[in-house]
Amino acid sequence: MRRVKESFVLFAISIGLFILGSSLGSNGAVIGIGIKDTNFSFIQILSLIFFMGFLLVFSSKKTLDVLIVPTGDGIQNPKRAKKAIEEWDKDEIGKIMISGRVDKNSENKIKNLRNSERYSIYKTLREGKIKPYEISISGGKDSVENILYSFDKIKNVKSVGIISYPEHLKRFEYIFKKAKKEGIISKDTELMEIPTEQSLKEYFYGKVANLREYWVLRNGIKNRSKKENILFKYVKKFFGG
Repeated sequence: MRRVKESFVLFAISIGLFILGSSLGSNGAVIGIGIKDTNFSFIQILSLIFFMGFLLVFSSKKTLDVLIVPTGDGIQNPKRAKKAIEEWDKDEIGKIMISGRVDKNSENKIKNLRNSERYSIYKTLREGKIKPYEISISGGKDSVENILYSFDKIKNVKSVGIISYPEHLKRFEYIFKKAKKEGIISKDTELMEIPTEQSLKEYFYGKVANLREYWVLRNGIKNRSKKENILFKYVKKFFGG
């Protein structure tokens, strides 16, 4: 879809230039000398507006090197994947990265891959006509690791988008700023937050999770506590996480 839009813009610019050139030629334009007849016709003005308008749209088109789609509470919720498809269709995006872990058994082998949220996201993206080579996978059991593991795979990027509900995006923004401050992520990298709809459950869980993240990262990402807080563990379980 985005390639069709880009082709349409280029086609429109070409038509605008053709109309403008033809009308100027018919009025006696001389290459290298100038325009003999300086009275622009309505067609000339219209074609110029047409050309400049589409040029503006084309130049202002958003671009992202990578769009991160993190897994959430482990259930097969296609909301983030569908939002990723919407963004892929309307913007220029280099690659989509699914970030999240898949549980392993006692023998360190992946279990229930096809029932995992990560696979569900991948399947939805493929149904949205996104090709396998346009999708990457990174690990991560929480929001901090979503950022760390993703950026460990995507070196030297200038713009990164991330999709989730608004309260979760606040957490990602906080982690992202911390990572930039500590030199984990380049200061030149920009983060674009792309929100999905937020349920009441996500709102309240997000508030609690944000407070927990502020506490865990109070001494920085590198010195963060990796021990699961018992109280938060029960809060997470209460909200279905």
